[in-house]
Amino acid sequence: MTDSKKILSRQIDGSLIEIELDKLEKKLDAIIGIAIRDGKILILPMFGGYDFPGGGMKVGEDHLDALIREFKEETGYDVKPGEIMGAYTTSFTSHKNSKHFHQVSLVYSVEILGGSRDCATPTEDEKKYCSRAEWVNFETLKTLDFKRYVKDWEQAELWDKISALINISKTSLSSLVSSR
Repeated sequence: MTDSKKILSRQIDGSLIEIELDKLEKKLDAIIGIAIRDGKILILPMFGGYDFPGGGMKVGEDHLDALIREFKEETGYDVKPGEIMGAYTTSFTSHKNSKHFHQVSLVYSVEILGGSRDCATPTEDEKKYCSRAEWVNFETLKTLDFKRYVKDWEQAELWDKISALINISKTSLSSLVSSR
């Protein structure tokens, strides 16, 4: 439990530390995309664990433009943003400079329009901690060491929403096949 002048901040290894509020810096908000294809979810190996594609918005950048840009950089796929799946407030310690940050992450479903994993163009910094995107099934996703900076209940809520998207995807695919 923290007192009113401290907050829990997640370290890159997943551990939590108490940080005084006056030590937190505001970070540009982040945008994250959830892509589902053939019942599988696209994820990125990073920091010895996994995360969803996405990243920080640049000053003055529209959040949906940031989603499209970040997804292309990290995965090689061109996407169309879909529905918002959630907004999560997080506090974390930067891997670059050990500063403590506070941010809001917007999570959207995305539809893949084209491109391929071979076309990813990660930044020089991303190349240091991020590997080629992978497609995994939902059961595998739930067992991975996920580095997303969200609280346990938020992750459970996000998993429920992903599961629902997979079911919608399967239903749409089977109705498309049966109508032929």
